Amino acid sequence: MQIENRMVVDSEHRAAFKVVARCMASDCDADIYAGEYFYQIDGDVVCENCIDRFLKDNYRRCIE
Repeated sequence: MQIENRMVVDSEHRAAFKVVARCMASDCDADIYAGEYFYQIDGDVVCENCIDRFLKDNYRRCIE
């Protein structure tokens, strides 16, 4: 009788899921997949569709 160690047998199998980032811009929450570009600004992850709005909302200033 041979007992298979599942940790050894399955150790070379790839995970069934991929790690994705999530856009942190308000009202977006889009998934960002491997091979897609994104911006990381001060710890925030922002997709290409939201970068213009994100910069205007968070970094636009007015001199008074």
